[in-house]
Amino acid sequence: MGKAIFEQINGSFALVLVSNCGVISVENLCDLSCKLKEMKVPVVKLSSRQTLVVVGSSEQLQEVEKIAPGYGFKIGNFGTQVRNVKGCSAGEGLCKRQLDTALNLGIELENEYFGIETPHDFKIAVAGCPRGCTDPLCADFGVITKGKDKFDVYIGGRGATIKPIHATKIYNNISRENVKVALKHVLDIYIEEGNKKERIFRTINRIGIEKFVNKDVEENKKQHVDEDFLAFI
Repeated sequence: MGKAIFEQINGSFALVLVSNCGVISVENLCDLSCKLKEMKVPVVKLSSRQTLVVVGSSEQLQEVEKIAPGYGFKIGNFGTQVRNVKGCSAGEGLCKRQLDTALNLGIELENEYFGIETPHDFKIAVAGCPRGCTDPLCADFGVITKGKDKFDVYIGGRGATIKPIHATKIYNNISRENVKVALKHVLDIYIEEGNKKERIFRTINRIGIEKFVNKDVEENKKQHVDEDFLAFI
């Protein structure tokens, strides 16, 4: 458990910077880039987890760690904690395939749970449509948008391995607020029941998936009303 700073093969170091589901303002990106150039940082890389990886000397990265929060970044984490949330580009007025604004939900979840200690690292992914560009079925807690304020929730996925596991659906068509309730319940059970360094899919196999389901979370059967259409008729 600790900060995401890793030594590289060539002796340099890599520091992981986290923004809200990969969203960075143009101003912060420009200002940070100018600062890194001034510091003679050689390279920056975008990761598959929507993070910014700064590569340089140990001394350079110590300085980057100090200034990063001023540009809207958190320092990445690794080990037995909730990691940064992978959120797709289904924000207000963005991706045409989105069924609801899942990006905003992902940012809310990241702001609330990032860095909380868990038995093993815990990854969350939120997708704005069933295409699942953020790989929600390979996450410990995956969310797929099905319609306006309707989300399916999956748990127990595992990617980044030669033996990937697809997550299992535990909720169908639940509301945005209930997604938050579901995540809290899953984390509470996992933290209480999970063994040290036990990935959640192994905890599920050991104690059963039923314990991770909050019986008070119900399907959202409310129909979305198109206000523009009502105004037209």
